[in-house]
Amino acid sequence: MSIPSLSKLFPVTVLALSVITFTGCSSDDDDDTGLIKFYNADLDSPDLFLTLDEDLDEDDDDEFEATFSGVGFGEASSATSVPIDDYFYEVAFQDDDSTLRDDLEIIDEGTLSIDEEELTFVISTGTIENPVVSIFEIEVEDSDDLIEDDEFQLQIINVHPTQPAVDVYFSETDETFNEAQLIATANSLVFTDPINLEEDEYIIYLTQPGETDVIFESDDVSYLFNTQYFLAIRQNDGAGGNPFQLDNMTFTGLETISDTDSLASIRFYNGVHEHESLPDYSGQIDLSVENVSTETVVLTEQLALGDISETTITSAEDFSLDVTDSANGDFYIESAVFSVPENTARTIFFYVDEEDVDEDDDGVVDEDEDGIVDEIEAFVRTVVVDDDTSNGSVETTVSVVNLADNDDFSFVTVSFVDSDETLEDVDDVRSVSVGTSSDISLLNNTYDVFAVATIDNQEIILDSFTLTLNEDSNPQFLLLEFDETSPSGFSLNLIDQGEIDQGEQ
Repeated sequence: MSIPSLSKLFPVTVLALSVITFTGCSSDDDDDTGLIKFYNADLDSPDLFLTLDEDLDEDDDDEFEATFSGVGFGEASSATSVPIDDYFYEVAFQDDDSTLRDDLEIIDEGTLSIDEEELTFVISTGTIENPVVSIFEIEVEDSDDLIEDDEFQLQIINVHPTQPAVDVYFSETDETFNEAQLIATANSLVFTDPINLEEDEYIIYLTQPGETDVIFESDDVSYLFNTQYFLAIRQNDGAGGNPFQLDNMTFTGLETISDTDSLASIRFYNGVHEHESLPDYSGQIDLSVENVSTETVVLTEQLALGDISETTITSAEDFSLDVTDSANGDFYIESAVFSVPENTARTIFFYVDEEDVDEDDDGVVDEDEDGIVDEIEAFVRTVVVDDDTSNGSVETTVSVVNLADNDDFSFVTVSFVDSDETLEDVDDVRSVSVGTSSDISLLNNTYDVFAVATIDNQEIILDSFTLTLNEDSNPQFLLLEFDETSPSGFSLNLIDQGEIDQGEQ
């Protein structure tokens, strides 16, 4: 058997922190507007929507009214220009299919002012049941002054629900905490005074106030733009065990920073079914995971078809994966190297993938032209899914994973139909080809779930069932797999992702 490519095993993504530099007095138009930015630090919330309304009782064409796009936990909107005025505001979430303002569920409302040359920073903390919305007015710094001094400006806010104060230290990247400088004590829901620092890369440390035991240490953080940065210290929603995460924001961008020693978790699912091109497959696999740098085995396990392994908690490292047949020792995957990022929880699914054999590499797989592919070879492949470690109370994440390779259809459409919908007008839909996954966030409700494929120009229901989600529901895996007992030959299987061990929060 050949070894899957690394890109097939673990796709790589890169996060960039974008910035826009605002000048204090750049034009006459700017004199008539201010900026507003919204940050969601409410751990159990779905996307939150901020609405500004000039007058609740009027609906004139020239009246300003806007509902901004939803913002998830640990996310922030870009700073938006708004005419200078006093406004009514609403913070709300979507509790049905509509995102229209009148259909949103309001959790907080009040008034705020948009002023010239100021950023009105709206921050939601607490919970959906007990929200705390704080409004801050921050002066927009003239970027010319920062450019002239090769500096950036930083303000820090502590939005952690159980840590009322922490000390924040910065050091150069080639230094340790012994050389770090205390730059501020971050108290709960209070922005520090502006701090001007030299453009550079830094390591950020947190300690309890007045203490020197480091409770959080970042990797290198870049502050390379002459602009204003806003650093939020919040509760960690990842799998790494450290109670803190940082959100480093500019006017337009956000970068999430985890503790450099944050742990990760991995587990495996055997979706390898019997296949005529795997004649010696016993229905059971042995897997072995080895730390590349230490050459120590961190996991060995035997999995029958449909089994999921125990969760292994490990440091964020590079690993080597072997998968063999439990009965005969044949290798299905050998020495495939992968990485597990810090503060993440991942489940790795194995499945069978068919390929047409082209022995002479001429692009022809039917050499005798009898209309039948001469030879088909089967490989064991992987699908890697990042588990959802959030704590949502009004919606649940379902990760749809297609483990069923088939020549009759190229993808499957999975629809989540609520009580006032049909398959024709359903809103919550995901399409997945074999070896791919797609996440969907569903409002807590009861759904009829259908997996539909187009075969010979006809839409065929492969499987269906009823799914009920409520505030106690964990995130779910929804797997499409081969099933010889099903009339269609396929079935949808639901697996509770369960609670990921995140340590003490």
